[in-house]
Amino acid sequence: MRTRNVFRAIASIGLCMQALVGMVPGFTAEQAVARLDRDLFFPRPDIAIIPVAPAFQRDGQDIKGTRNVSCQQALKIVQEHQRDPDFAVLDFRTEDMFAGSHVSGAICHDVFSTDIDDWLGSLDKQKVYLIYCTAGWRSEIALTKMKEMGFVNVLHMHEGLRQWISLGYETVSGKDAP
Repeated sequence: MRTRNVFRAIASIGLCMQALVGMVPGFTAEQAVARLDRDLFFPRPDIAIIPVAPAFQRDGQDIKGTRNVSCQQALKIVQEHQRDPDFAVLDFRTEDMFAGSHVSGAICHDVFSTDIDDWLGSLDKQKVYLIYCTAGWRSEIALTKMKEMGFVNVLHMHEGLRQWISLGYETVSGKDAP
């Protein structure tokens, strides 16, 4: 619990620093400081596992719910469910980062785009989503938004694409790569 709060504080400090230099559109330094204050002194509870009907199985275990997964777990889930219409992989990095390399079949939408809330609102809240970014910071922001919007089946690859690549797992490049 304490480690998670430290990581949240570090993410908040990063967001605060970006806001101070104007890199996050529509996010002011005051909002960043308020978020930092909230995360340091009023930490959020751990990501909850939300029980739902066990329609998605991996090795006999339910994979529905909202929780962090390792790159190893994510690889197995992607391999087993890549053709399932009720499963999607979402990449929350910029289009340029996505074009450089990404998980095959991923859909890209920058978490800092001005239309992120509308885009997330257009998604099926009952589908199972595996989400990621480079190191887990952008996808943590997306996870928070998705939970607030009522998504119930979000698997957060918290180690990020950097770890995925370091483990030697396959990626593809190009903006329209499958």
